[in-house]
Amino acid sequence: MPPTLILIRHAEGIHNFTVHDPPLTSLGLEIQCAALSAALKSHPLAPKISLIVTSPLTRTLQTTTSLSFLTSRGVPIIALPFLQETTNNNIDIGTPASILSKTFPSVDFSLVEKDEIWPRKEGLYAYQYEALIERGKVARNWLKERKEEVIAVVGHDGFLRVGLCGKKFGNADFRIFEFEEGEGDQLVEWESTEKNGGVLGTCPKGSFGWVESDFKYMPHPPSEDVIRAELAETERMAGSS
Repeated sequence: MPPTLILIRHAEGIHNFTVHDPPLTSLGLEIQCAALSAALKSHPLAPKISLIVTSPLTRTLQTTTSLSFLTSRGVPIIALPFLQETTNNNIDIGTPASILSKTFPSVDFSLVEKDEIWPRKEGLYAYQYEALIERGKVARNWLKERKEEVIAVVGHDGFLRVGLCGKKFGNADFRIFEFEEGEGDQLVEWESTEKNGGVLGTCPKGSFGWVESDFKYMPHPPSEDVIRAELAETERMAGSS
């Protein structure tokens, strides 16, 4: 049976697009991570979490390693390069595994070390529509094949939304998903976190596709926002004629 997934967005990071792989802010590290840890620790699924997987970017690694109630009981942490954020801005370009492993010694970086692309933004990690959709499939299939009952996944709003589940996330909040029945790899959210907007209630409610800023390159179909804007402009022009 596929695992239950607890999808977590990292705490607040220093989102300056010129800074390479920035860390969390003091608010994110000291306040939001503590709130996340407390909420997750008190959740009924917490005792069943037997694996944490994380994006290898610094802000997700800091969020992950703050979950000391899990690591203290030996829950392993695996860094997965295909969980990284979407863009090719400095903020979303990773650090070599040789450096990360010294900063975060409790994390297993073997898959990052073996990856022939990381930290470059090309191939599967390219800032392109087709690559991101394929990366989402790779991530879901990897997770679906795991034998753990419950897995905590620490990632980014962009990739969680566009690549995995179609939902938006507040900083340091989490949603819970099951894999759809059958052979598919789509995720179905628990009704409780869907209605509440995440466990902490900071996540926008509803389902969300991608937006134009998610991808730099064409071709890809126009987003719903673009279609609505074009229709509105057409109606406006028709009304003024």
